[in-house]
Amino acid sequence: MTSSDLPEGPGKSRDPGSASEPVEKEDGDSGAAIFRELEARDAALAAPAAEPAPPSEESEEEFDRKIKGEALQATEVYSEAVSAARQVYRALENPLETEGIQIPRESLKKLISVVRADNQEILILADRSAPDSYLYGHVVNVAVFSLRLGMTVGLSDEEMLRVATGAFLHDIGMIPFLPLVLRPNRLTEEEVKQVRSHAEEGVKLLVKFTSLTGEDLDVVSSIVWQVHERMEGMGYPQALGEKDIHPLAKLVGVCDMYESLTHMRSWRSRLLPHHVLRVMIEEHERTFEPGLVKSLVESLSLYPPGSFVRLSSGDVGRVVAINKGLPTRPKVKVLVDSQGRRVAAPSVLNLAAHPILYVADAVDETKLPTSDQRLLLELRAQRWWVRGF
Repeated sequence: MTSSDLPEGPGKSRDPGSASEPVEKEDGDSGAAIFRELEARDAALAAPAAEPAPPSEESEEEFDRKIKGEALQATEVYSEAVSAARQVYRALENPLETEGIQIPRESLKKLISVVRADNQEILILADRSAPDSYLYGHVVNVAVFSLRLGMTVGLSDEEMLRVATGAFLHDIGMIPFLPLVLRPNRLTEEEVKQVRSHAEEGVKLLVKFTSLTGEDLDVVSSIVWQVHERMEGMGYPQALGEKDIHPLAKLVGVCDMYESLTHMRSWRSRLLPHHVLRVMIEEHERTFEPGLVKSLVESLSLYPPGSFVRLSSGDVGRVVAINKGLPTRPKVKVLVDSQGRRVAAPSVLNLAAHPILYVADAVDETKLPTSDQRLLLELRAQRWWVRGF
């Protein structure tokens, strides 16, 4: 849980590193400049408009068949992980469960395998929330994003398992504070202080996982204890400096913030993934290592899988895959035409092969200007993970 997950205390603004509200900066600011640079580079690298588009590595039918297969695998693995989170976190709520709670290593290994296989459907699923308690989906989503980032920065298999375990357990200390955190109203300063002690509570609860020992325990403890620390002593609970924060805690911390801001809470709506990444780019010098934020953008692209975009044609679609090295030119499945009508036969456009087309903006799919109320209902429902609930 990040500072952005806490309803604000009276008269207090959020932690400046939380990026709770995206602030648009002038074009001369670094974030906007980075975006323009990426867009210009991607346009130059895409196929020239005057030449026919290069033959795709796979036909649309082959791509659709591949996506369906990956979706089935990702759904099974994600569902198992969320169920495991529900089981573990509920066990921790029971005071009679004093020790011997098992870490779902096999479920976490499956997550690692899916991520390493570049199955981007798992990233689409990680855009969802669990309806019974946000924690169950949150910790799995943070694990997914952390593994994706870990693969990008070249972590070993051993490090990947430690990252998955640390991300999965990073918010166990929130359990005693859920009644406070789930309230829609603002917290008092004292309540904010209480909730911020969840890192210490989490480290104490690790004793219940008796199979977690040695260096694995040391690393996971560091992640749980330091996941909310930020550069220049801006985080909590110890306000550590950059050199004192464990590298894997920094990695999970970046993904924790990204996940938190892109998912709704009882006291606030979600922010669009594209906008969150933009804010993180603009503010990373004060909060995270610049290299980590850049790697996060590389691993998710500026329009992550699952997000919705409006194309320069006016059509709206969902990003179904990213093109490596082209963060502004993903593959988009067009679902709504420029007149707000549902597309009868949705097709996938690879923007890397269509240089004339480009992403005009990220959009909130639940607020599309369309008279198709059934479509809006379907899109709203896709925000939630209800399997096994």
